[in-house]
Amino acid sequence: MFQIFKNKKKYNLIYILLDQFRVDALDSHKVFDEIKKKSVFMDNLITYAPYTLASCHAVFSGLYGNKNGVNGYTKSNNFDSKNIVTLTEFFKKNGFKTFAHTFSEILIPKQGFDEIEIIREDNEVDSLLEHQRFLCQSIEKSRNSNYFIFLHYGGIHHSVRKNVIHKFELDDPEYFDIRNRKANEKRYRKYTNKAGEYLEKVLETINQFDTSETIIYVTTDHGGSIGEKIGEKAYGSYLYDYSIKIWGHFLLPKEISILTRYYHHQLRTIDLYPSFCYLCNCKIPPKYKRKLQGMNIFETSNFSNLEEGLVAYAETGGVHSFFPSPHIHNLRCVRYKNWKLIQNLTTNKFELYDLSEDPQEEVNLFKVNQTFSEKMINILIDYSN
Repeated sequence: MFQIFKNKKKYNLIYILLDQFRVDALDSHKVFDEIKKKSVFMDNLITYAPYTLASCHAVFSGLYGNKNGVNGYTKSNNFDSKNIVTLTEFFKKNGFKTFAHTFSEILIPKQGFDEIEIIREDNEVDSLLEHQRFLCQSIEKSRNSNYFIFLHYGGIHHSVRKNVIHKFELDDPEYFDIRNRKANEKRYRKYTNKAGEYLEKVLETINQFDTSETIIYVTTDHGGSIGEKIGEKAYGSYLYDYSIKIWGHFLLPKEISILTRYYHHQLRTIDLYPSFCYLCNCKIPPKYKRKLQGMNIFETSNFSNLEEGLVAYAETGGVHSFFPSPHIHNLRCVRYKNWKLIQNLTTNKFELYDLSEDPQEEVNLFKVNQTFSEKMINILIDYSN
């Protein structure tokens, strides 16, 4: 499936995160079709949590939030930094300069960054110009070393917060009535189109430099609602696929050999940490106080019998929801093969969906096949402990 040249060269990594970008909106701008032609593309990547804080901490730790300490909206200070070597710390140990630009100090672990620049949402004038400047400065500061640069684009999130979250109620018919779905979608795709414009310009800026030794990863942290399920205006309240099923593009240097450019089988965002290390030719230390839960998705042997994908686990605890639980996650789910089981710990209600036949998750089969439901419960318990 994949082979990286076994030399001693380390590759730079630029990680571009387009916050809250649904997988079904990738056709809202031509740039995504353009990069798909030359990238390794994944469209069945499952995020640990449908909100940025817990999602990003899972990526940077290679661990689910119930292992790294960030399993709630208020848990940023609970990150187990004493026992976890973050992705950024790991790159730093391998001689990389490390940089991040984001709009909040709590969204990513700070450990290991040489420089984090934060421009808060209310103070942000032009994120494109800020990121272009930051990119150029960071690359210039890394003339004699490798670099890891994290860019967090928040345009979609900011627009949804202003025009949806602050405007509609949890059961507002103006938003949730199916007759208004097209208007919701049109509004949302306007935001994703603008994100595409941003990405196009950022890639142009990157390409002004020598990228022959640079890997570019373009992705999102979670999707979001456009009114499919009453009670979720945007994201973070539920665990349906419109918010936890995401995508990723790996733009690789020409000298890295690729046999497979499209991964449709199920992967997890906790798998990104070891995969980045493999791509960049950095060795992962054999011993951690907390062992990575993710696996290298580019190692052929890992997928010899996994055509249907890895088992994926997700959690959330909504802030704006019918069952708010910002301090600890109260919804959890597991995706196994083509099936998904969701449990609401507040109500102890279960939902079971056959995703191959019911991708919109409308027909709850939990009580139809009790034997299979019990199997799914056992898998869920294994991953939630």
